[in-house]
Amino acid sequence: MQGWSKQSEEHFKSIVSLGIRDILVIFTKTDLLEETLKKDSIIKKFSNVNDLNFQITEFSSKTSDKESFHQVINSFFKETDAHEEATIWVDRTFSIDGIGTVVTGTASKGLDLGNLYVSNYKSPLEVKKIQSLGKDIDKIVSTSRIAISLKKNPSQPLQRGDVLSNSLLDQSEYLILETKNEILSFEAKDTTRAYIGTSNQIVKQVKCLSVDGKNDVVIRLDKPISAVEGQNILLHNLAKNDFLGGQVILKTNNNFQIKKLLKNKEILNKNLLLEILTFTPKKYISKNISYIELEDKFLSSQNLDILDKKITDNLQVDNLNLDGNTISSINSNGNIDITPNGTGAAVISKVDINGGLIDGTIIGDSSAAAGTFTSLNVSAGSIGNVNDISLNSISKSTNGVSITYIVTVQD
Repeated sequence: MQGWSKQSEEHFKSIVSLGIRDILVIFTKTDLLEETLKKDSIIKKFSNVNDLNFQITEFSSKTSDKESFHQVINSFFKETDAHEEATIWVDRTFSIDGIGTVVTGTASKGLDLGNLYVSNYKSPLEVKKIQSLGKDIDKIVSTSRIAISLKKNPSQPLQRGDVLSNSLLDQSEYLILETKNEILSFEAKDTTRAYIGTSNQIVKQVKCLSVDGKNDVVIRLDKPISAVEGQNILLHNLAKNDFLGGQVILKTNNNFQIKKLLKNKEILNKNLLLEILTFTPKKYISKNISYIELEDKFLSSQNLDILDKKITDNLQVDNLNLDGNTISSINSNGNIDITPNGTGAAVISKVDINGGLIDGTIIGDSSAAAGTFTSLNVSAGSIGNVNDISLNSISKSTNGVSITYIVTVQD
């Protein structure tokens, strides 16, 4: 008997970290045991976890009653409830001659099979038929393994890690997770891997927050991904072999909001969190406040009024403020950079420059015009292609002696 292995321990840590509190332990091939099954160590380990509901059962294909075994499983999990949106995370795609492209994955209860979208693709999938356990199905009554035969491939081929749902899901670079775990050890870069659905990737950044006594984690993904609120995500600190799990409460691409959130992390509470975020996480929706639902996002009437006022009065984007005809920086001594891409140029039809420097560029290259200067310093060059030059003086300094000529030069 193999017993409790290193892999079993990692799986157990992962499950507990994800906040899963219903665990059914099944010992298989028990007919091969030569001694009584020892459960004491597992019972002790599981009993040390707060609020953990667990049960240990045995199964042998030779000696166990399959119907009774199924009843044990159904009875144990019947009270569990999923809080995330119904989805299918794609684990395999392949082609079959005469059938075409087939997509497989595990579908959660409540998914509408007649209206499936893939990640952020704008059109629903064209489905030929759907099967589970070799039988055609048209609805999901419980979590099931399914295979989907497509009539037509989407514009971008499906791959492992794509998510199917009943609504469009934007890809997000930042995810905010709520976790019940101790999170201090996860403040690290490039050493944490995130497991999201059937995909995984090294994350760029992990930052930990505390909001009204609850632990939240902000992660910045290396590659933006589609996810749903309520989705369980597992983080694995590769350097320390620690695990942290949590549920997505918000997804965003708003870098400015994330920076502001982290800047105020020491004084953060629920009210300040909702003030900083434009969209309200679904878990914070209150019956006392009116909201507008935009696909899978919620915008409070209060935030809508604030947005309307900002857009009408002035618009702030990151460190820039647009007010009437004025673009200004709002950070201390902040520059405003206009940087074209590649060989492109910043084209300004009219300009009034009241200060600063113009360095390393030609003035009047293709179309010359008049210029008025208080002083002109020509270093290692010449002034050519002119008609009249009217000067008060020309000065030259040699060995500390300044020589000034009063002169008018004519063509």
